[in-house]
Amino acid sequence: MIKTFQELTEVDNIVVKLYRTNPTLKDSKFGYAYKRFYQKNYEPTLKELQEKLTDLAVEHALEDKETKALLKDAKGNYEYTKDGKIKLMKAERELLEQTNNKEIEIEPHISPMTPELTEYEFDALNGLVVDRETPRETSKIDQGEEKVSETTNDSTEG
Repeated sequence: MIKTFQELTEVDNIVVKLYRTNPTLKDSKFGYAYKRFYQKNYEPTLKELQEKLTDLAVEHALEDKETKALLKDAKGNYEYTKDGKIKLMKAERELLEQTNNKEIEIEPHISPMTPELTEYEFDALNGLVVDRETPRETSKIDQGEEKVSETTNDSTEG
């Protein structure tokens, strides 16, 4: 299966949203499967992108005329001329467009359990970390495990 980096970024955004909604999901079987999927399929290209962005930042940064050292501001950020900054931003946009369109051969890591997902989330994750054959998580009510507490009214007549 082939996916673009942009499609994988959308998948990662969906999973981040799921983790924010349900923090325990990260430590579940689904979380383990996604972690393996992320490490194998998304992380290598993400790291490559970050390295190339750093290279571009250094390439376009100002340097001291005498020492050739890169110049940084008080916050530790590289300094640029106006022209250098414009060239950097153009190069970054081109790199991001290239990377987003990069096709990646996907190695799925299917979770043995599918969390509750919207149809959109399921469609985006289908074949990557979930599939139609995997049982969906059900609520405790569906499993018949919820305990119903009974309320009793004890009244004493005087």
